[in-house]
Amino acid sequence: RLSVGADYLDICARAAESGDLRMTETLTGLSDVLSGKLNEYVAEYACTVAGQESWFLLHARRATAGPPGVILSHVNITQRKQAEIALRENQRFLQTVTNHVPGVIAYLDAMLRFRFANDEHKRLYGLEPANILGLHIGECLPVDIWSEIQPKLQGALDGQVQHYEAW
Repeated sequence: RLSVGADYLDICARAAESGDLRMTETLTGLSDVLSGKLNEYVAEYACTVAGQESWFLLHARRATAGPPGVILSHVNITQRKQAEIALRENQRFLQTVTNHVPGVIAYLDAMLRFRFANDEHKRLYGLEPANILGLHIGECLPVDIWSEIQPKLQGALDGQVQHYEAW
């Protein structure tokens, strides 16, 4: 049981001995901060609180004044983790739907870098969608296609309505 003044290293050690790999990593991180190998250690972890899964951010920092020690904080990040999980689920759903559309679907940011692409990119251009994320569209398309669409994309970025059909 964790409380103010509890020997947190002992709690971590007992959990690690019972086979909890996350606590083994935490124990190593805290020991490294205490010994001076690290100035700080940060980890996110899940645990059950009042029968519900909760997420926390552990931040350990070496005490710089007084006796040697580590200052620990645990911040409840459950809402953030739930939002991240929901976002991933929505992204998977969107990817699944767009992968079954017989057409190229992509989202490019203002710098013309891929932020989303469906599987049709693989069929038409041999590009794995996951591998082109973050790349500039000009790096991914054949030169003749890029030279044809580049002015239209720039026009769209400049606020001009564009009409384009490639088929």
